[in-house]
Amino acid sequence: MQSGDSECSVDRAATSSNCSTVSCSFRATLSHQHVQVDDTLDLFNQLQLQHQLVATKTKTLHDTCDRLLNPLLEEIESRSLRKEYAQLLAECHWLYCEQGLSLVRGIVHQLISEFAKKEALPSLTRSGCAYLMQVCQLEHQLFDHFFPSSSEDVSSLAPLIDPLYDFLLVLIISLFFLK
Repeated sequence: MQSGDSECSVDRAATSSNCSTVSCSFRATLSHQHVQVDDTLDLFNQLQLQHQLVATKTKTLHDTCDRLLNPLLEEIESRSLRKEYAQLLAECHWLYCEQGLSLVRGIVHQLISEFAKKEALPSLTRSGCAYLMQVCQLEHQLFDHFFPSSSEDVSSLAPLIDPLYDFLLVLIISLFFLK
């Protein structure tokens, strides 16, 4: 073996070692990101399952109310062109939304709090928004069930967004001051 060949062997070994280190580092980074994605998906699935349980309980309550109240609400809506019925309908909307939000708000706040403890800002934002969109869609469907002619107003769902907004605001402000 010539001296040039041994230098080449040493260089190949060093290059191979450096590539191996870079490859291991890259694999570790990918593995860590994969674990974070899996954790986020698991947490999101848990949130969906918990919301489905609440939705099932709420739906049972709504089914009972449906049999008792739906004929009355339909009659109020059909007469809502008259001022006194329009006011009564507005009060029914307000009461329905307040009671519905009181049932859902605490659970949403708790789940977003758990999310915020486990997630980084980008995944908290994505998962939290996706979860809240689903909650709002389900709540709007229930509202539409009882008040079909009034379902275009979705402003009553705004308080559901507050927990995520509050957590994101604190995180963003703290990041701003750290920089």
